[in-house]
Amino acid sequence: MKKSLALLAALLLLFALGCGKEPAPAKDLSAETATAEPTAAPTEEPTAASTEEPTPEPQPTAVPEDYDLWKTAGTELYKDLNGGHTIKITAAVPAGATLKIEIPGQADFEYTNTKDELTYRKVHIPVSVYFPNVPLDAPDADYTPHVTIVTADGTECAIECPSVHYTFPTLSIEVTSEGQTDDGSIRVKAGKYGVYKLTFTVSEADALVRLDDTELTPDENGVYTCELSPVDGAPTTFVLTAEKNNRITATMVIVVEP
Repeated sequence: MKKSLALLAALLLLFALGCGKEPAPAKDLSAETATAEPTAAPTEEPTAASTEEPTPEPQPTAVPEDYDLWKTAGTELYKDLNGGHTIKITAAVPAGATLKIEIPGQADFEYTNTKDELTYRKVHIPVSVYFPNVPLDAPDADYTPHVTIVTADGTECAIECPSVHYTFPTLSIEVTSEGQTDDGSIRVKAGKYGVYKLTFTVSEADALVRLDDTELTPDENGVYTCELSPVDGAPTTFVLTAEKNNRITATMVIVVEP
């Protein structure tokens, strides 16, 4: 009996040893390298370059649509009641616009059309304001008035203006003594005293009269008198002039022979 019990115990022990399992050794994680999933570098959404609207180049002022209706002024030269000459300028001025005319030596003439429609304006300017106010050598001159119109919106427009032709008076010398030739000069012989007595008048009493560099004065009747003699017994030339501002200078050559 005791022997049977010992055998049974041995069998149970062998069964236990055959069926039992040792616990699996713990996995060593330290030997493995953790590999992170590759991550794309962060990026930003592309941003359009900041741009500004370019500043437009200044454009030339547009010509008003109705410019053809008033771009030309008219001019006329006439003799006024005082005997002088006057330029009449006729210009069409749009509603709200200002007419400007330059006048030498004076403030510009200005007129603003306060009406609601195109208006014609006539301006009278003495032609003498354009005169050079010096003695002249040529009789003819042309003057072009400078006219502009500034529209209601501030646009300045040049106005075409025809030139005005003016002919200046010419002074004249009227010799009353002998010796004048066909070409207007004088060639004479001195008298027995070696003197030639010249007498003459000038067309305008306020003219400045000179014999060479000597200024002459008329008598109460406007008659000039002077005595001329040849120098050193040889023919001598004298020059007589009459001049005045805005007049053509008169000149006369006098030759006095012994």
